[in-house]
Amino acid sequence: MAVDLRELTLFVSDVDATARFYEAIGLAFFCIEEPEYPRHYDGELGLQLWPATARRPVSSVQLGFVVEDISATVRRLDALGASWTCDLPNFVRTSDPEGNKITLTQRR
Repeated sequence: MAVDLRELTLFVSDVDATARFYEAIGLAFFCIEEPEYPRHYDGELGLQLWPATARRPVSSVQLGFVVEDISATVRRLDALGASWTCDLPNFVRTSDPEGNKITLTQRR
């Protein structure tokens, strides 16, 4: 049986900062922003950012992305203040503004 994951929702305390982080990775915003709707990002996996609440606390996940140009992606994230826990030529590890662990790998 083949199964594909199509949607991931993160509940975050700062939607704007988290959105800037994922846009710097290269995810494209594709939904009209309305207060009652999340931010949606397109790709093989749809990523949604919703404001955290008492009933939906901040998410804790680890995500990995394959990017076209890891050096350019690292520079964009550096500009946002990212810190790196692993910095190899084709693989880096950081955290998003909410503390979710993020790995980036250079596309081959």
